[in-house]
Amino acid sequence: MRSSCMVTPSKPTPNDLLSFSKMDLMVPMNHFPPVIFFYKPNHNNNNNLTNQSAAVETIKNSLKRILVHYYPFSGRFRRINIKGDQQLVLECNAMGVQFFEADYLNVKMSDYIELFDPDKATKKLVPHVDYSIPIEEWPLMLVQVTKFSCGGLSLCLLISHTLVDGVAMYNFIKLWTKLGSRFDHSGFKAPPLLLGCSNATEVLQKETTPVVMKVFAEQIKKLKKEVNEENTHLHRPYSTYEVVAAHIWRCACMARQGDKDQPTVIRIVADIRNRLKPKIPKNFVGNVVLPVLTPTCLYGEILSNRLSYTAQKIREATVVLTDEYIRSALDYAEKMEAKQVHALGYESKGGYFYGNPNLSVGSVIGVPIYDVDFGWGKPVFYSPGNLGSQDGKLFMAPSPDGDGSLFIHLRFQTQYFQAFKEFFYGVDQKDDIIYHTAQSNQARL
Repeated sequence: MRSSCMVTPSKPTPNDLLSFSKMDLMVPMNHFPPVIFFYKPNHNNNNNLTNQSAAVETIKNSLKRILVHYYPFSGRFRRINIKGDQQLVLECNAMGVQFFEADYLNVKMSDYIELFDPDKATKKLVPHVDYSIPIEEWPLMLVQVTKFSCGGLSLCLLISHTLVDGVAMYNFIKLWTKLGSRFDHSGFKAPPLLLGCSNATEVLQKETTPVVMKVFAEQIKKLKKEVNEENTHLHRPYSTYEVVAAHIWRCACMARQGDKDQPTVIRIVADIRNRLKPKIPKNFVGNVVLPVLTPTCLYGEILSNRLSYTAQKIREATVVLTDEYIRSALDYAEKMEAKQVHALGYESKGGYFYGNPNLSVGSVIGVPIYDVDFGWGKPVFYSPGNLGSQDGKLFMAPSPDGDGSLFIHLRFQTQYFQAFKEFFYGVDQKDDIIYHTAQSNQARL
């Protein structure tokens, strides 16, 4: 099965008429020999369809952007009469690059590569150019993305030899890939699912329990010491948030007892007030937060490495939040449909589910929540009013004692909570859960 469309530059481009050099005209008018790149399945999500669709969109969107700079590639040949001689020129009319998307059903990419047959590849993976039509209609560049049943994919590229030689073609490819891989914006994309599942419907029906757990200052101190002593080269020690979130993530992976190849992420909603240039005024009223995901990890990676490995993955989620990245993310969100953006925070409205095998970790560490004093004293306790009914949501808040302790407000699948508690505190500590609802709540779709 193969579909086709024309990909045009993402912005208006010059409508030029360009001439070719003598060397350009010495080469054949057909396309440069096709080049094919093969890519392994991405374990960011065990749903191959989701991964492949995201990859195709990345390729297509980055192609639109690179064509703004390489706009002649989306033009067409044209013959014009110059002093009685029909000369070949390049009309920069932005008619577009022909883009094919194909499925290679029931074929694993590894098997295909092992028995690679160039003739067979030409039929399946290389877009066909119809040279029988007028040259004014020839697409000067063609791209085909072929999706294999295993989740892998191939990318084939054809560019007119009159436009490029081999060096110029690979320079173009290098710049194109930089645009594709520059910013991932994973916070807008679907998180991993449980292995063997194509959606989160079954997990959403699991019974969950809301709890409030206290993490004492001494425990936090020990965790930070362990993690930071392993990484003395860091210019900035791991924070309380990074260390405690890493510990929670690790304990959740152990408690959930997933396969070692199970992908998992943490979702973080980051405050970007101080990351934008110029900085947002302190008294600004509105939303200045951005959702980000940690790099996708496997259960086996988290459990076989030291806690500093997991803390590093949490840091990697926010260290990318430069002014340039944030503005790129806002541009990315602007291209999404309004209903898609609105649904990001609401699973019930078609948004993403961040429960098992993932977590969503919020925090008000560093926020002066206990300064809310109307004249009769400061609050003696603080809590979010509702964590919803779905697994995997947690929220860190400082203790009113001001001693560095934290309260973890958490909703977790009931069947895994006892194991999570034991891993979190150690089996010998029994009484650190200070608030625990008497009745579990059945998660609702």
